[in-house]
Amino acid sequence: MRENKVVYGLIGYGGMGRWHTEILSNVSEAVIGGIYDIKKEKREEAKEKGFFVYETEEAMLADPDIDVIFAACDGGAQGAVAALEQIGRDGEILICTIDGRKSVLEWIK
Repeated sequence: MRENKVVYGLIGYGGMGRWHTEILSNVSEAVIGGIYDIKKEKREEAKEKGFFVYETEEAMLADPDIDVIFAACDGGAQGAVAALEQIGRDGEILICTIDGRKSVLEWIK
């Protein structure tokens, strides 16, 4: 947490990711710690909007300031869980996803 605010890391800066930055920007208890997108042009777009951008997903997941990872799709959430397990941070960061397929929600618990 940063100054009593939950720090979010967003995976994906397409349509849903941009929409979530707008929503989170209006939540007084939340701050966007940074964004990662697999596409370089999306990372550049996020930088132009003033967001901190991670060059790799691993860099975001290793950031000790991140409290919650918000993935724009189930695949991003699954990848985040697997990567957190590899770096020994599983269980430290809450993972959220939008799609919310039952099988994926069971997998990321």
